[in-house]
Formats: sequence, C-alpha cells, structure tokens
Amino acid sequence: MNFALHPRLIFIYLALFGACGGFSAAVQEKKVTIPLAGVYAFVPTKNMIRATGVSDREMVNDLRRTKSLTPNVYLVGGKDIDNAIKHTHKLIYGSEFGDFIKAGADGKAHAWVVLYLGISSSSPPMFSVDSIERIGMQIKINYQTHKPTFQTLDNACYYFWIPLGELSAGKYQLQVNSITDNEIVLSRRVTVITTRKQ
Repeated sequence: MNFALHPRLIFIYLALFGACGGFSAAVQEKKVTIPLAGVYAFVPTKNMIRATGVSDREMVNDLRRTKSLTPNVYLVGGKDIDNAIKHTHKLIYGSEFGDFIKAGADGKAHAWVVLYLGISSSSPPMFSVDSIERIGMQIKINYQTHKPTFQTLDNACYYFWIPLGELSAGKYQLQVNSITDNEIVLSRRVTVITTRKQ
C-alpha cells in the first residue's frame, strides 16, 4: 500500500501544526503592560511618583548629583523603593554591577529596572517614559525626548525606578527604545541568579 501524502495534504498538515506552534508561542509571550503610576522618578511625568520622599535623604541627594550624561539601564533588587534606591546607590558608587540580582530560597527575586537618561532641565521635562511592557523574558521601555522652547536653569538627573514585582530565576533582556528617534538606544542582558541548592 502506498502511504505517500498528496502535496496538498502536506501543505494542510504544515499549516495546521505551524498555526498551533505559533499560537503556543503567542500564549507564552503574552504582553503585560507595567503601569506608569507605579514608577518612581526624580522628575515624574504621567502620574509617576516623585522619588524624593524616600527615607534615606543622603542617598537620594548623592544620586541627584550624578554627573554622567550617558544613558544606562540596570537591574536591581529590593522589596520597596527604599531598597531599590539603596541598591542603586551601591551600583553608582561601585559595589554592585546592575547585571544580576540573587533570588531567594523560593527561586524568585523582587526586581526593579533602573533607567537613567541623563541630565537636563526639570521644567518642562526633557524626557518622559511613555510606556513599559513585558513580553516573556523581555522588558521594553519606550521614552520620548522633548525640545521645549524654554527651560529652567537647573540640572535634574533623570532616574526612573520601574517595579517588576517578583521575577523567577533566569535571563532577561532590558530594551530601551527612543520613540523620538525610532531606534533602540539601550539593550542589556541581565540575570536573576538562583541560590537554591540543586
């Protein structure tokens, strides 16, 4: 008996199984929007929270004196904004790296993305984060650069602290996109390291 499949049957077979595979991947990579209302910043926009009201004023003041003009993005740990700022301070002043955090005994870690866009006037804001989304193991941050006709004469540091909640151990990709220039500005591979014994 000849079990050779007709070319049309092969096409239908591939189409069905390909569609199922695509559907499975889509389910695994469901997009989750991170609310801007939970984001902390020195220059908040779009219902963000001003980060100057946290407990350790000395650390906040140190970060507000950051001189770098180069944007960067990091991953830090912390159950709340106070701890996130504490880890950011260690990051900027030399004892942490921003590439990894350690998970607890349950294999998860409270995580924050720290986005630094540089120094500019605070009013009107030079930078605004417009949206943040997580797709699987990737976190995408979309921001705009504004060119106001007038500016204040201060030099504000554009730090943003974005809560991710609990992340499971694994590798994640942080991607920062400029809506203004329609390009990827920053991309960083970060890791949540498990501390559980195998």
